[in-house]
Amino acid sequence: MKTNSHETEFFDHVIVTCPLGVVRRWDLPDDVAELALRDIVKIHGKVAREEYLDCYVVHYWSTDPIAGGGTFTLFEPGQFNHWLPGIKTPEHHIHSIPIFIALGLSTPSPL
Repeated sequence: MKTNSHETEFFDHVIVTCPLGVVRRWDLPDDVAELALRDIVKIHGKVAREEYLDCYVVHYWSTDPIAGGGTFTLFEPGQFNHWLPGIKTPEHHIHSIPIFIALGLSTPSPL
């Protein structure tokens, strides 16, 4: 669908939102954590599966009364360009990379 030269895409998997500003819409499947993990592996490689295996909690922010119906990330001017190179670089210790997962699940700190 095109609107004012902006294209909207719909995907069949969980969104992963990181400082890249990636937002995807989906219908929630039963195995939402596995789908999110697959997206993290696409970004950071197979080591992500080992680092995050059994180290996650599924949380629906849209139904959280404290979150007010959802979460989002906003960046000030220049932050996207500042953080992008480090975000794209694969790291062995995934927890040291600033990853924000929203609109589906959150991950506890491994420390």
